[in-house]
Amino acid sequence: YDRVTPKTEKTLQAQQGGPFYNASTSDDPVLAELGRDGSPYNVFATDAILAAIMAAPRSAYSWDVVVTRVGNRLYLDKRDFSPFDYDTCNETAHEQGDEDKESINSPFALSQEATRVNACFQHQVVSAEGAKPFATPAHPFAQVAGDAPILNAGYRYRSFAMGEGVKLLVRT
Repeated sequence: YDRVTPKTEKTLQAQQGGPFYNASTSDDPVLAELGRDGSPYNVFATDAILAAIMAAPRSAYSWDVVVTRVGNRLYLDKRDFSPFDYDTCNETAHEQGDEDKESINSPFALSQEATRVNACFQHQVVSAEGAKPFATPAHPFAQVAGDAPILNAGYRYRSFAMGEGVKLLVRT
């Protein structure tokens, strides 16, 4: 997929299985493990939540971040089925598109389509073939998602020193 060009196109395959499970910060078992007592981290978030906070001055859509304090730690969370679960289109454009909610060009319809396309692409490029086994073979969100099918995904956890004793841990 790193060599796809307009002349060497690759057809986007329909998604097999269920949707991606978009877990919030407090639902992430890896962040919980890394945030135990004695951990150097004191602020926890996901990339989507940080992106929404950084884009807030120009954003046309509402967003809702739940900040939970546990001791000296802050968890930046999202609510279930919030706008964080969907990709946005034309978010910072001067004109927001068709106002008719039944139109295929309404902001919500475009957002749903962008989310489906992004999920199909991620599923298509993340393959189990040739994958190396991890120490923990189970998907990190298998218990949180319950019976909902979970597609393969890659997660990266990064830490940032923000100064004045603030150490941020982010799932990307």
